[in-house]
Amino acid sequence: MVVVEDTALVETPDGFPVCLGCLGSLDCSSVPCPGCGWKVCSIECSKVEVHREECKIFSDKKVVPSIHYVHYFLPHGLYLVVQVLRVLLVTREVEKFGVVENLMDHWEERRKDKGVEEMVKYVGAFCRDKLGLGWAKAEDVQHAYGVLKTNAVGHVNPGGSRQCYLYPDVSLMSHSCAANMEIVGTPGRKLTFKTTRHIMKGEELTWSYFDFLAPRSFIQSKLRDIWKFDCKCQRCLDPSECGLYYSSQKCDCGGYYTVIITTKVGCNQCGNKRNMEDVEREEANFAEEISTADDEKVQKLLTKFDANKQIHSTHFLKVKLYMKLLQIDQAPPTSLATSSGSILLEVLDTLAGEGSGLYRRYQDMYRQVQDYKKLQ
Repeated sequence: MVVVEDTALVETPDGFPVCLGCLGSLDCSSVPCPGCGWKVCSIECSKVEVHREECKIFSDKKVVPSIHYVHYFLPHGLYLVVQVLRVLLVTREVEKFGVVENLMDHWEERRKDKGVEEMVKYVGAFCRDKLGLGWAKAEDVQHAYGVLKTNAVGHVNPGGSRQCYLYPDVSLMSHSCAANMEIVGTPGRKLTFKTTRHIMKGEELTWSYFDFLAPRSFIQSKLRDIWKFDCKCQRCLDPSECGLYYSSQKCDCGGYYTVIITTKVGCNQCGNKRNMEDVEREEANFAEEISTADDEKVQKLLTKFDANKQIHSTHFLKVKLYMKLLQIDQAPPTSLATSSGSILLEVLDTLAGEGSGLYRRYQDMYRQVQDYKKLQ
């Protein structure tokens, strides 16, 4: 069920060269905008409303990037300027100023990275000195940058262009590592969310800012680094991660390594401790094996992991294996695929909801395995 629809307040490049009209990819056939000279997909793209005001600014000040088409995939400072400029221009509109002004920017946290602080200072100086925007104060530029980094929804389209959208309502929605909504399609001028599980009256609507299939410590690290908050969702507050122990290895005593003690992780039953760095290194090596495994190797890895009692049936490494097993082009061994598929669906139901696109995709694969088994 569709429950949230929002329209972008700002549509902008994400620091990389793109068409300033549609935000699509640039290539050797891209043409210069007749007004300002910046590259666009077509003359039609140069006429869109989102480019109109900046086009006049760039034209008046003769600011245009000189980039060879083979470098379109590299970040470029002037496209960061465009990103911030579009937010600044939106705040000049009275009805939109309050919306942007009230969004969080976490600037005090972000400025602790001296590289970020100097970069934003440069963007502000460029806007004032090169573009003639004397009204763009340092704090305005800082807020514009912080608002985008904190609230905007990024997207990389199939052509490789990096896009960024700032939605007024979505900016106020909370993250959860086991959310009850997901995006329909891809971000664009319009963004739609649908429910992925039953939502109780009064329950908060949430979505996942990051890949919920990553282990919990990795998700939390990314949330702190990019969005500047510590997650307090149901999954993060529960040491068992909703009963899955998804990010925790199993101890020989039957307990799970869920107790974090500085640089060590302890078993929740016997208290045995392991060095956290060793655990993470081991899991990273296993993950690399899984990601590079061909169809035959996947089946062997599953047998290998079954013998490793610490990597239990709902551990994230096993889940990665289950997903690859069901993706095998040829008919997979039914005994392995049948047992793996049912566990995988249990995990996806818990973390994503049975209404999620991911759950339904693997449910279809699982049904195909079951149908194949009936034909044998």
